[in-house]
Amino acid sequence: MAEAFDCLSQGDLTRQLTVKTKDEIGMIARVFNETVDNMKRMVQIIQEQSRALFNVGAELSTNMLQTASAINEITANIKSVKGQVLGQSASVTETNATMREISGNIGQLGSHVGRQGESVAQSSSAVEEMIANIQSVSQTLSKNMTNVQGLIEASEVGRSGLQEVATDIQEIARESDGLLEINAVMENIA
Repeated sequence: MAEAFDCLSQGDLTRQLTVKTKDEIGMIARVFNETVDNMKRMVQIIQEQSRALFNVGAELSTNMLQTASAINEITANIKSVKGQVLGQSASVTETNATMREISGNIGQLGSHVGRQGESVAQSSSAVEEMIANIQSVSQTLSKNMTNVQGLIEASEVGRSGLQEVATDIQEIARESDGLLEINAVMENIA
């Protein structure tokens, strides 16, 4: 019995005592075996909860990477639109100068107007692409919110599981104290 307690104190949960009698020693052996079984169950519950929390965290990390990618794409589109706006601004300035010289340059004015139309079409296309990217980010953020909610729920399940484990550990501690007292009495008798 002392060897079994020593193995238990070192974390070995595989050791069981053989129950051969129905007296106090047999009762101690049965209680010891039940205590070891309870500890095994608690360790399994903790391992399962840890795996579940790890999986939720991995999924959340993947969604965050997708969000970051979409935000980078939006940033690139905004820079593109900015460049096009600057290009349009330059075209407007050029058109303004051309308007001053309109008497001699009516043919050039038509070509500048054509270039501005192309720039507006490109800007419109970029804005539509930016809207599509914003919708994609909104969907990703919605998914993230769902995953965060799942993580909150999983954390709550883990917290309640840990509370149950703490209660079981307290019960095991009480049982162990009783076993130690019985062992001390047996040593005194011996």
